[in-house]
Amino acid sequence: MNIIILILIVFSAISVMTGARVIIKRRKIKCESKKEEEKAQEEQEKLAKKAVEELQKPPDVEEKAKEETESAANKAEDDEAKRAVEERLRKEREESIIKEKERLEKIKAEEEKIEREAREKSNKEKAERERLEAEKKKYRKEREAKAREEEKTRLGEINQREEEEKPESARKPSPGERGGRPRGPTKRDEIEQLQEKKTRTLRPEIVCWNKEWEWIVGIEVPEKFASPNVIQNGESIKPHDSDEARYSLRYIKGIVKVTWNEGEQDREIKIPVMEDGRSYLIFKMRKNWKGLGRVVRRPTAGYYLAIVPCEWKRDEEMSGSAPIAPENVQISGYKAHFFALRQNENTSIAFIDANGGRIPVKSGSSSFQLIGKELPDSSEDMGPLFGEEPPCIKATDEQIWDNVGVIVIGEEGSGRNRWRTQFSPQESMIDQKMPDDLANRQSGWYFVRIYDKDNNLLDSMDFRFSAGLKSIQIMNPRCLPEKGGYCDVEVKFNHQVNCNIEPESEMEQGFEISRGSSLTIITIPPKPYCDKTHWTVVDADDKTKVNAKTKITILIERVWWNAGDLNGAPANWRDRIIALSRQDFTATSEKALWLKFPRKRWVTKIEVGFNRDRSRPYNVDVEKEVMAVPLRDFCDAEEIENRQEQFTMKIWFLPEETHTYEAIVLRIPAELPRVELKQQGEQLPTSKENNVIAFNAIVKCPGRHHHGKLRQGRGFNKGEIDGAGLTMKQAKNFHLAYDKRRNSSHLWNINRLKAITERCNKHGKLSS
Repeated sequence: MNIIILILIVFSAISVMTGARVIIKRRKIKCESKKEEEKAQEEQEKLAKKAVEELQKPPDVEEKAKEETESAANKAEDDEAKRAVEERLRKEREESIIKEKERLEKIKAEEEKIEREAREKSNKEKAERERLEAEKKKYRKEREAKAREEEKTRLGEINQREEEEKPESARKPSPGERGGRPRGPTKRDEIEQLQEKKTRTLRPEIVCWNKEWEWIVGIEVPEKFASPNVIQNGESIKPHDSDEARYSLRYIKGIVKVTWNEGEQDREIKIPVMEDGRSYLIFKMRKNWKGLGRVVRRPTAGYYLAIVPCEWKRDEEMSGSAPIAPENVQISGYKAHFFALRQNENTSIAFIDANGGRIPVKSGSSSFQLIGKELPDSSEDMGPLFGEEPPCIKATDEQIWDNVGVIVIGEEGSGRNRWRTQFSPQESMIDQKMPDDLANRQSGWYFVRIYDKDNNLLDSMDFRFSAGLKSIQIMNPRCLPEKGGYCDVEVKFNHQVNCNIEPESEMEQGFEISRGSSLTIITIPPKPYCDKTHWTVVDADDKTKVNAKTKITILIERVWWNAGDLNGAPANWRDRIIALSRQDFTATSEKALWLKFPRKRWVTKIEVGFNRDRSRPYNVDVEKEVMAVPLRDFCDAEEIENRQEQFTMKIWFLPEETHTYEAIVLRIPAELPRVELKQQGEQLPTSKENNVIAFNAIVKCPGRHHHGKLRQGRGFNKGEIDGAGLTMKQAKNFHLAYDKRRNSSHLWNINRLKAITERCNKHGKLSS
């Protein structure tokens, strides 16, 4: 505001100065003209005086009066001009003041409007938050009431079934036995106590998850904990922005205290982040380290994440090479290491500390597994797929269940309010059947967590099942193509009438799909990007009118290849033989044979070569789907030296450890005319002089710029003559050109001389 007023004042001052300057200039002009007039008048007066003097007349009074009149008129004119300038400046000043006032009023009105809108928006957001909070509290209360009602109903049904199973005499007590409450606990009391015990087993757990290339170590609080408050080492922790049930820890050590409201009582639980005597955390992960990890005391089999100090290094002697490079952790001073442990493999989790000492992590064998009707599926981040019904949990020993406190089953995925239940294992049963509530859900993706009686996590697994899906058949799959390349592959889904197979993306929608009431056939074309496809199995429930969905992945196992630069994988893949020149096999060549496998860990070793006896073995990086075989590794192969013949390069691999697969991938055509034996009656090419063979030696051009090129040599050397089985005397009889300076021998020259020798033997021209 002050700047605007200052600008107006400056503008007014400039206007006044300009007007004053104009007035001064006009007055100056008038003064100059007046002086000229006065000068002229003086001259006229002088002339007049002179004339008067000459004429002796009295002074001219009229001229003097006229001068006074003109002077008064000029003064009045100047005053009028000055008044006009002042009036104009006054009007301009008044107009500018009015405009500035209007502008300020407009700005003030806009500011008031913005403030009013901000207040209204704030009030609306506050009201919306209050409404959502009220709805959330109402929903939580309704859910708790519903859970209590369902539990009450379930207990009533259990009691009713027990009463129905009793004999009539037991159900109808005698009059003397009626009435009163028994002194000891009833069956219902035992069931309620058991249910209360099982409900209490759910408690906060130390977990980890990945967020923007960084691993977060935190604690997950169950949904049933109302208004939780998490404190670590005396500091309050707020929920993580990714999930309000997760709290990111600030320290890797210490005690985490969780308080919450349970009815009208305040509850509290303390959980240590790390066990005494340990400097690391081990988390059980899903396949390929996806999703949420949960801390375990000892690893068994599967995918694990270890959080250790930054100074520690992976012990590759015990753990093998790392599938993924260590990644950062949100807690400074620690790193995340990746491990994939498999049954019957001599690998474990171990580290080397900063002092060079070995720190092994004690592991155990997996005691639990899921059994059932498992269907073929190639999902990378989800557990196995089962058809028709949920799987059972099988233990390696019946006594293992004695240490199990509770089994928790729930719906996998992120977010809150997901279905879950829990049960205790039945005694003297190796296979534990899933609850009926799970089968009633028709299908989905679920987790299984097995806890001991001290609430420690023993094992964690995930699985999928579809009640309507009976089988999946991949018809006539071939991992290597025939001569004309790969063919279409049919995938057959046998299912119930109320089950449908739906494509998940636009690519799958373009496939040929044949639908029947209980059979769906999908034709997958022979394209590299079509080998892995994603589908959704939809199970419709006629009673609830709810569609349960399960995602599946179908993989057609095909091997593809192409020739390209060693520094980067090719964009396109082939399933037919590729023609290359011998120039691609030189010692300085950057050319490579690229192979694309169906999935990671599909094969661990391959062999490449022109024949199996002299093939070269190559180890495959099991964490990659592609690999490169440098063609310069075969620069000294006999097939490359022999330019008269056409050769093919093959690959051999053993993916199933039972059958060796073989395929021709490259063809190297001949670069020199082949020496063939003449038909009987035809003469060998000779010169005019008898017995002079008209063949010349072919040698490589010397020099770096002519590397790989051929030229006509001066003659055959001793090594080539000896290799063909000729003596020097025989070579002299044939008048072969002899080059005693050349040391390098070439296979093609030897083969040509051998052909001459064989032909001469038939004609009897070869003599010793």
